[in-house]
Amino acid sequence: MKKINSLITPIVFMGILFLASCAKDDTSDPTNPQNTDKFSGNWQISEDSKIYGKSTYNLVISEDPNNTANRFISYLYGFKTKTTATVNGSNISITKQTIDGQNVSGSGVLANNTQINLTYYVQSTATKYDTVTAILTK
Repeated sequence: MKKINSLITPIVFMGILFLASCAKDDTSDPTNPQNTDKFSGNWQISEDSKIYGKSTYNLVISEDPNNTANRFISYLYGFKTKTTATVNGSNISITKQTIDGQNVSGSGVLANNTQINLTYYVQSTATKYDTVTAILTK
């Protein structure tokens, strides 16, 4: 019996050490609103416009201080006025709005922490539409 007890004690001790050393699993949910801040920051945009062709420039996405679901996009399409977008999980939506006299709308997805894939549309006249596909990288 003494021999069994002397074997069980080290086994129990080793089991406790093994369980204590396990790392906690990453249970973060990419659709959780806490992850929307991944959109904010300085981005380089590489876009392809049907009217203007390919271009690369920098823009800034910042959180709306009055509504944490909204983001302001500075310099999109060369606009001097910020474009407003809504974030829901890993999706970003630009609802139709008039900026510098042009209608703008679009949507995109946060592919990972450093890339957004975005498609947006600009209507400058009743017959002049531009479709822009873009990749934003941090």
